[in-house]
Amino acid sequence: MKSKHTKGTVVTDSIKGYPRGGNPPKVCNSTGGLICEMGGGEIEEVEANAQLVADAFNVTNETNKTPRELQKSHDELLKRLDMLSDFANKVIQHNSDPSDILMLKLEVNKSNRAIKNAKP
Repeated sequence: MKSKHTKGTVVTDSIKGYPRGGNPPKVCNSTGGLICEMGGGEIEEVEANAQLVADAFNVTNETNKTPRELQKSHDELLKRLDMLSDFANKVIQHNSDPSDILMLKLEVNKSNRAIKNAKP
C-alpha cells in the first residue's frame, strides 16, 4: 500500500487524557497533532467513533494494509481454508484417488498463496 496517511501511533484525546471541557473528542498523532475532530451524536457514540478511527490508523500502520485490504485477505483465507478442508475430507473418505490427491495439492498451493498474501 502506498498511502500518505499519518504514520505512527494514533490516539484519541480521551485516551491521552486531554481536558475535554465540552469539546468533542479528537483523533491525534502520537505528538498530539490533530488528525480529525469527531462530532454529532451522543458522547459515548462520538468517543467510540473516535476510537474506531484511531484503531483503523493503527491497524493500517501495523499491517501495512488498510482495513478493507485486511477484509479482502480474510475473506480469501476463509474461502481457501473451507475449500482445502472439503478436499481433505473427500480424500480421506474416498481412499485417496489420484485425481483427488492432485486437486488437494492444487488447493494447498492456493491456500499457501492466500496465507502469503495475508502476511504484512
